[in-house]
Amino acid sequence: MMKWILMIMSFVLTRANSKQHGTSFAWEMYEEVVYKSRQVTMLALVGFAAAMLFCAGVLISLLNMTSQYDQTGVVAFTATLGMGVALLAIAGVGFAWVFVSAWPGVRSRKLQARKRMNEELRNQDQHAHAHQQPLGGGIEQAVSLWIMDLVKEREIRRAERADHRAHENAEDRATAEAMAKARRSTQQTTETNPLH
Repeated sequence: MMKWILMIMSFVLTRANSKQHGTSFAWEMYEEVVYKSRQVTMLALVGFAAAMLFCAGVLISLLNMTSQYDQTGVVAFTATLGMGVALLAIAGVGFAWVFVSAWPGVRSRKLQARKRMNEELRNQDQHAHAHQQPLGGGIEQAVSLWIMDLVKEREIRRAERADHRAHENAEDRATAEAMAKARRSTQQTTETNPLH
């Protein structure tokens, strides 16, 4: 049943909003509807079960107490009366769970957290879609990524070669300057000392 609902909702919502929001809107809408309906259905079923248990507990307890009073004139705690009271206690726990789950304060915190998370996801999706370039099929995308990788590698190699050349040129200049100083010092010593 849920698969059919998913198919119909995705078809209807995708066709209506495909130009504006894309297919992700249909999935978000479907998940939200399923989550809300699942929560409401669970609360309704637990509430109904708790009401049935409450009625059964009251009926069993009341019938047992009246039959005991009619027979002996005194009401004593028996296993049947205990079962009625236990059903009442289980119903009370069920009602408490339903009321706490449906309480506005509890639900509002969950909804606020969910809204913040959805807004962050939407902002990330919008940012990604704004900077994404449309690409073709899988093969075209793979080839374009491969070419971009080759271009980046070539740029890195060029930068490394330029750095290496600059380093070699600096070393060559330093060596040439050192040799020139050595020649000058030898020429000066030869000029000052003619015997050598």
